[in-house]
Amino acid sequence: VPSKGRYKGQRETMIRPLLLSDAKDYLKRVHGSKKSSGHETDDTLSIRGYEELAKGNIPIVSTIDKDAYQGDKLFIYNFDDDKPKVIEVPELGSLRYKAPTVKGDGLKFLCFQWLWGDSSDNYHGYQLANTVFGAKSAYDLLVDVQSVKECLEIVIQKYKEWYPEPFEYTSWDEKVIKADWKFMLDLYFKCCWMKRRIDDPSDPKELFDKYGVVYE
Repeated sequence: VPSKGRYKGQRETMIRPLLLSDAKDYLKRVHGSKKSSGHETDDTLSIRGYEELAKGNIPIVSTIDKDAYQGDKLFIYNFDDDKPKVIEVPELGSLRYKAPTVKGDGLKFLCFQWLWGDSSDNYHGYQLANTVFGAKSAYDLLVDVQSVKECLEIVIQKYKEWYPEPFEYTSWDEKVIKADWKFMLDLYFKCCWMKRRIDDPSDPKELFDKYGVVYE
């Protein structure tokens, strides 16, 4: 991720819960929890959900993570809500704005994250573009769009505007990276995409091909 910040890098100085190891031991001993290997825990939940969906089952993912709401066709149970209930994630989805926050679901919410980013994960797609672009700007671009294809085309067009010429930047680990709009589009897709299978490459081309979007 670019030099302005490592992906989730702002968490490195946070104090970890003092009883974290005890809590993990309790979950394993009492509830039979399994360790996520090779993926972030949130990705593992998404992968398991889509595995069950492929079997014809109704997968209910119990999570408080907002990223889970991009998982179209999954069912989400947010136990942290005031009145928890199971919600099916629609394919296109919607966005809701209550200053200064945008919430949403479906692939429209994925596109919102792809454009604006996520402060809690320390990434923003426009951050090397020398421009001002807020959550409300991304919301305004996507809120009334009526198809996933159009949402994806808007994301592509915006990255082309942000990065019209090839350039170089220094990454968080002091590497000089050669980039262009397509490189940046791919990079930030990997930041926001929730994996859907174990061998998921987090390649936006798969999504573009599915919805007939030209990726040039």
